[in-house]
Amino acid sequence: MPQLKPGDVPLTDEENAAVLAGIAADPDTCEPDAEWFATAKR
Repeated sequence: MPQLKPGDVPLTDEENAAVLAGIAADPDTCEPDAEWFATAKR
């Protein structure tokens, strides 16, 4: 996990769960699979 800057407050477990749920619910979000990586070009 990256270092926080002075004064930054880390997310609580509940806040982090809400962020992850929002990402999962976003239809534009996708997880690249092995096939995607096999055909990806630089």
